[in-house]
Amino acid sequence: MKLLVCDDNENIKAACRYLFPQVIVQTCQVHFLENIRKQLQVRTDPTYELFMHDLKQELFSRKITRTDFEKRAFKLFKKYEHDRVAVQVLLRIHAYTEELTAATRVTHGPCTTNIIESYNSHLEARLKSIKGFKAFHSAYRWLNAYILRRRFRPFTDCGKKFRHLNGTAAIQHTVQKGKTLPKLF
Repeated sequence: MKLLVCDDNENIKAACRYLFPQVIVQTCQVHFLENIRKQLQVRTDPTYELFMHDLKQELFSRKITRTDFEKRAFKLFKKYEHDRVAVQVLLRIHAYTEELTAATRVTHGPCTTNIIESYNSHLEARLKSIKGFKAFHSAYRWLNAYILRRRFRPFTDCGKKFRHLNGTAAIQHTVQKGKTLPKLF
């Protein structure tokens, strides 16, 4: 494992580092930003709307290197240096800079868990149409078949920055270089 992208959960990070000591940990930027949004109560109180907009535009709108991230964060610090709450948020962001920019160290590394969450929502949609399973074994077999199909079936509808995945299967991106995939289907 090269890269772990997860919510800001120290238990997940510690467990992954224990099993994979060389792993690079990327904190999901979307969830990190949402936690700040909740802390500042932006959805109900407009006081920090502009600050949140600036955070998103400068730091969380695209994947940027640690150096650029730090420069942009400092620019925001200079802009909001007289606002104690904004400075506290920026200091917290500074403490997480390494984990918020780690994905730039891995080719095509995502900085959010959104792609994983889209898999989860796809699975939930499939499970809603099933009334239930007669036995645990039936559910186990169905889930295994579902995962195999998802891993081996080529992507067809990827857009924007994931367009390069179209025509390839998920399993192709996880196989070690030089190894060939068995023909299962």
